[in-house]
Amino acid sequence: MRLENKVAVITGASSGLGRKIAQFYAREGAKVIVSDIREEPLPGGFDDDVGTTVDTISNSGGTASFVMADVTKQADVAALVS
Repeated sequence: MRLENKVAVITGASSGLGRKIAQFYAREGAKVIVSDIREEPLPGGFDDDVGTTVDTISNSGGTASFVMADVTKQADVAALVS
């Protein structure tokens, strides 16, 4: 558990590579903040697991929460960090 007692903020984590990174960090013990402009994975994507990233992490025994943020907007990033 290399990331135990750590908090990881992963942007673009609702689908694709960001989703897989969030799941990997959670498996390594991190509490994960899943951030994206949408909570659900993109339709027609390559994600083989069903549900939100938070659901998949929680169902595997990990800890995660979702914060909606558009990283192109300074106010969203400030809210995400706080």
